Amino acid sequence: MRKFKKGKELWNTIEEAARQKHGVGKEYELTMADLGSPEKRVLGRCVYRLNNKENPAETYAGYVTFDPYK
Repeated sequence: MRKFKKGKELWNTIEEAARQKHGVGKEYELTMADLGSPEKRVLGRCVYRLNNKENPAETYAGYVTFDPYK
């Protein structure tokens, strides 16, 4: 049985998926990821916010899908 990612591993997975979605590099960092409440959670999808490290006003946000398993 496959195990779910959690902690830093899950955070890094979401961050990379969000960067790929917008075609940006390591100059952007994930500042928020909301998997939703347990009763409304959709496996492998979350709301995120990605900010530019140099200029926090440059932000991407939305939904992203990712592989939740190891």
